Amino acid sequence: MVSAATTGWKHHDLGQEGAAQRYYQVGYKLACEADPHGHAAWMMRTLAHQALSLKQPHYCVDLDEGALRAGLGHIDGRTEALLHITHARAYAATDENPSAARALLAAEDALLRDDDPQPSYSRVSGPAAGTVASHTARTLTVLADHIGTEQQHRDALTRWDPEKYKRVHALTHADLGDSLAAQARADEAVSAWTQALALMEGMTSDRTRKAITSIRSTLAIYQRRRVPGAADLARRAREALAQHAQQPARRREHRGSADRRPAEGPHAGARIHDPAGRRRHRPRQGHQPRRPPPAQREREVRPGDVGPARRQE
Repeated sequence: MVSAATTGWKHHDLGQEGAAQRYYQVGYKLACEADPHGHAAWMMRTLAHQALSLKQPHYCVDLDEGALRAGLGHIDGRTEALLHITHARAYAATDENPSAARALLAAEDALLRDDDPQPSYSRVSGPAAGTVASHTARTLTVLADHIGTEQQHRDALTRWDPEKYKRVHALTHADLGDSLAAQARADEAVSAWTQALALMEGMTSDRTRKAITSIRSTLAIYQRRRVPGAADLARRAREALAQHAQQPARRREHRGSADRRPAEGPHAGARIHDPAGRRRHRPRQGHQPRRPPPAQREREVRPGDVGPARRQE
């Protein structure tokens, strides 16, 4: 179950949302059989989280409410806090601001509760306090509380191990830059984004690609205003996006190379793929393919040659 959820998350991070959802659904079905309360509630939260990422918030509130109904009374405080914080984001995304505020408070209260140990299925997502801070920041972004958003992002950075969760730090710095830009603090925004790009170097992630893409329009404004560092950062963003664009081609080339076999050695004559996608055999060295006899090559097919069975096809 944890493996299905983790595999789904990896597909989500690469932007392969269809595959991610299939793994999440498999994880949910298995969780319902093994633990219809806590683990099933967690997988419902995972599906709701994906819907938020896909800008489909109208599905999220019902999923989160179902998760809370299944989980309350059966889960520890940290796992419950993670359900509440996703609920808060869903409410904010559907313009239910008072409900979002109540869910934020519920998440804070649950996080303070010191009771049962946190299960592995929710612990695998990282420190609960860091996740709550990150998602509180995103909720406050939707509510246009940019000062509160900045504070929560800075809090999140102190709670995530920068070595173990490098991608989280990169994305948090990018989000922090957004909140600073919303407060017209251009120099600080450029600094935060610069740090984000430095952390993203070498990462293969659709989320990092989207984060880089999202800052370019603001950077264009900063360049016109001659904000220090904006031009250099814009150049680095272009280079980073160019590298992201090359990565899928490299992955396809790598997968294709597995289908090609050498023409020499023990694998000569093995099947390969031609550009049209058909399988064909590579002739062995020194081997001439057998040609049909002349009579067979030159013979024409006449209408009477087609038997009844062939005509019925």
